[in-house]
Amino acid sequence: MSKEEGKSKSQIKREMAEIANLAKELVHEKVIDLHDLPLEEEVIDAVLLGRRCQKGALKRQIKHIASLLTNTDEVALRETMVRLKQPHVRQVEAEHKLEDLRERLMAEDSEVFAELMNNYTNFDRQHLHQLVRNAIKEKAAEKPPKYYRQIFQYLKTLESDNER
Repeated sequence: MSKEEGKSKSQIKREMAEIANLAKELVHEKVIDLHDLPLEEEVIDAVLLGRRCQKGALKRQIKHIASLLTNTDEVALRETMVRLKQPHVRQVEAEHKLEDLRERLMAEDSEVFAELMNNYTNFDRQHLHQLVRNAIKEKAAEKPPKYYRQIFQYLKTLESDNER
């Protein structure tokens, strides 16, 4: 078939308009670091140039960016942009990861300590082992989860220290 996989002319135009809107969004979105997006270096350079253009030159640059984006996975790019625009979502994901680590510690998974030693430079094995032991005791005695919460806070501290 001569048309793109049997697509109608209108469908192709709609898809091109969506890609042009995506290009426009990339140029005008200054919150997101372009290097965090699944883009080729050529596209990133074109977007950075587009951010410096005005009026007619901007329109031409957006068309150029749209032509470069035709080979890009548009769905993955949009999903990444949405995720990066919402730092709240990243924070929730990070906290879920820490909660999973805490649950594995409470289940006395021996591999967790090795993972923590590999991932965090200032990891105190003895301190965490004591917190886990106390949390298990308080859970058995049906006491309020003081040490259980302290495990999470300790893991959160390790994570924040590691990011610096």
